[in-house]
Amino acid sequence: MAAEDLNVPGGAAGSGGTPPARGPEDERVAATIGNWKRKLLDVSKRNRALSFKPNKVTTIAIVDEQPAEVFRHLYLQERQMRFLPAQPEADAHPTLPVAPAGADAAGGVAGAEIEEGGPSPDFIPYATSELGARHTDDRLQTSALAESLDKSLRRIADQAQASLEEQGVNTLFLALGMLHYKESPSSEEMFRAPLVLLPVSLQRKSARAGYTAGATDDDPMVNPALAEYLRRSFGITLPDLPDLTNLPEQYDLQQLFVETTAAVANQAGWQVKTDIYLSFFSFQKFVMYKDLEVNAAAFGAHPLVRQVILRSGSSLRALPDEIRAAELDEEFPPEGTAQVVNADSSQLRAILAVSRNHDLVLEGPPGTGKSQTITNLIAQALSESKSVLFVAEKMAALEVVHSRLVEAGLGEFCLELHSTKANKRAVMRELAAALDASLQRPRTEEAATARIGAVRDELTAYARAVHEPFCT
Repeated sequence: MAAEDLNVPGGAAGSGGTPPARGPEDERVAATIGNWKRKLLDVSKRNRALSFKPNKVTTIAIVDEQPAEVFRHLYLQERQMRFLPAQPEADAHPTLPVAPAGADAAGGVAGAEIEEGGPSPDFIPYATSELGARHTDDRLQTSALAESLDKSLRRIADQAQASLEEQGVNTLFLALGMLHYKESPSSEEMFRAPLVLLPVSLQRKSARAGYTAGATDDDPMVNPALAEYLRRSFGITLPDLPDLTNLPEQYDLQQLFVETTAAVANQAGWQVKTDIYLSFFSFQKFVMYKDLEVNAAAFGAHPLVRQVILRSGSSLRALPDEIRAAELDEEFPPEGTAQVVNADSSQLRAILAVSRNHDLVLEGPPGTGKSQTITNLIAQALSESKSVLFVAEKMAALEVVHSRLVEAGLGEFCLELHSTKANKRAVMRELAAALDASLQRPRTEEAATARIGAVRDELTAYARAVHEPFCT
């Protein structure tokens, strides 16, 4: 199938690390996995996580705020924060930010990139008791005028929602703090990369109400791309956040900034800044990279991975010869069949092949029954006490199969991780429901099974009679 993959666990697994090269085939497997990793890890300056350049289309600059206090308010205290627009220069209050120079008539900033009105503030440790009210309230001060701010927030909220609906992935973050760095001491060009990334969502109570930001159920993280880049290029280990499961409300994000400042102290010209931005970042490929890095040995030893790399074994695009359409009745007796939607002979052959632990690829244009086949494959695997992981690039493909399994009464055995509602609490509830559900297979009435078998045999006899020659 083109975008969907069905994985029925059953292959070899091993520990992480680099697979030992024992021969030409092992070396080829290791080299291919290494090539996959290089393609997944983008350490070029095209990566916004390494070379962040804010723009007015997908970015809102938060000014005159402290990252540690924003983190405390949104994540530790689980509270919402409102966005505060800048004041027009003529009406500016002495203690409030004004719109930056270059603001256009609509309140936006001219040019594709946001022009900042002054130098970024350096990180300087402080005592919370020393902060003014504007740093501890529930408002996020921005550099945009009211009209421009509302338009930007609406555009960003729509884009974030589209990402969730299409891919099931949150890509909206608050970048808390920035590392300003150079590639070499002699370089004149300065780059900046976010330090801490807090996943957030934008909400509003009505069309006329203002937007608020709140932390999602996803965990905050130190910029993984930056951490890997610094480790590889400079041998610098960035400090990480502590265990988030029992993080006290008194935790101070300043500690991470202090440790980061110490880690880069020997790099001339590097600085830790307190910049804050609301913007989009994507780390799906980096997650795959780390998966390959940690589990290289397991991947290299898996028969399916080796078959794909080495082009060995039977073809993944051909059904096994021993599974013939004419013999499906004998191979699939009624009591051993777990089809929950209609299936033709070609689909049944594929289901039987997977049931016999054959690896295969199903291909076909839209409307040829791929999702029905996947639904039946999962139902058959469940009837055989197997676990199934179904992944797809588009959320729509997952939802079609999930809805069909729910209609068939198998919803309680499906752990829905792709939904926009699949937060930690929902996942725990689904796990509890699955554990509490009866795993006892319903008893099939022998009379019904016999009747189904008799009807199928009768229909098969008609089909065979039609294809028998009249004379020899």
